[in-house]
Amino acid sequence: MSSVDFKMLLLQHNDALRVFAYNLTRDKNDALDLVQETFLKALNYKDSFVERSNFKAWLLTIMKNTFINAYHRSINGNSIMAELINTRTAYYNNVETTVTVADINKAINKLKDEYRMPLLRFIEGFKYNEIADEFHLPIGTVKSRIFTARTKMLNFLGKSCIS
Repeated sequence: MSSVDFKMLLLQHNDALRVFAYNLTRDKNDALDLVQETFLKALNYKDSFVERSNFKAWLLTIMKNTFINAYHRSINGNSIMAELINTRTAYYNNVETTVTVADINKAINKLKDEYRMPLLRFIEGFKYNEIADEFHLPIGTVKSRIFTARTKMLNFLGKSCIS
């Protein structure tokens, strides 16, 4: 299938994608973002589409998976922040402190790139193997760098809390 034919077929399903996206997100702007991301992924993975199969079902599967992955990333990212805050608060429970997002951002920014970048991807919800692929690192190195980054952050947060 030519690129022009593929794009035309993609545009023919725009309305169905919008309806499905709205049913998933329950928000007009989020739905439009989801449709756009689905279009981009469909264009990027055009070669994986098997001709004479159900194009609409293929698009809806991309959309559903994109939505689920975004949801998991938001849950995972929020739980990492909560864990950092809770661990630090429990560790320094004898000192009255409050950890703010600004404190966490400062701690993240103090990290060297080799630790900060994998940690940020992890907070965004990427899996270890996805981070390893992106940075061309062994998965064990990624896990180690994320662990080290979290430890250094807790250390930074603890020092800022006491001083």
